[in-house]
Amino acid sequence: MENVSPGFIWHADDVPRLLLNGFFITVGGSKIFIRSIDTAQYFWHTRQSENDRNTVYHIGYRIAGTSDNIAKALRLANIPQNDINQILTEVISKDNYKSNPFYKEELDRLKEIRHIDDTMYKDEKYIKSRDINYYNLIKAIRLGEPWIVKLILDLNKADPRDYNNKAFHVANEIGNQEIIDMIIDNISYKNWLEMQALTSSVSQLIGPSDIPRNLQRYMKKL
Repeated sequence: MENVSPGFIWHADDVPRLLLNGFFITVGGSKIFIRSIDTAQYFWHTRQSENDRNTVYHIGYRIAGTSDNIAKALRLANIPQNDINQILTEVISKDNYKSNPFYKEELDRLKEIRHIDDTMYKDEKYIKSRDINYYNLIKAIRLGEPWIVKLILDLNKADPRDYNNKAFHVANEIGNQEIIDMIIDNISYKNWLEMQALTSSVSQLIGPSDIPRNLQRYMKKL
């Protein structure tokens, strides 16, 4: 089995977090480190390191490094070789960035991420300090990333009902109907599960009662 150096560790589970922050994991050194696309030209044209000058970026997998180093890191992460070959045809590089539409899209997206970070820092700083998963849920909603919203909800990392249903209100403000429907469905399902659990517990003690519904209403006000 190939020995895994700390500089070649890449995990698919990190992709949503990297995407939300406009980051790439750069592989091939003594350890991994983080870059964003706005520093690419500096590394391509200014740095003396051959690795830096030959670094390429893949926006989907959020990975950067030389083609050989990316291939090695992805192999170690059990990505099939055919997929790796395809990935390496899709990278942003020193040779193609001027004509590659993904380069400008990534720069524009990075500006949007930083603008949202500034806005959220002012308005929702308290959420970030208390609950990074809820903060990431709000950020994914603001960035219009339904698949990340779904991932956070499916993994039960954040309850959209928290902070006075902040996630729903932000989704409604942004107006992405797909995300709005996800939030509504998740809230409805969580409410239903709670009601089932309360009804079962109370019924075992005193039989049929309105107490479960009243308890749920009370908890929503806390």
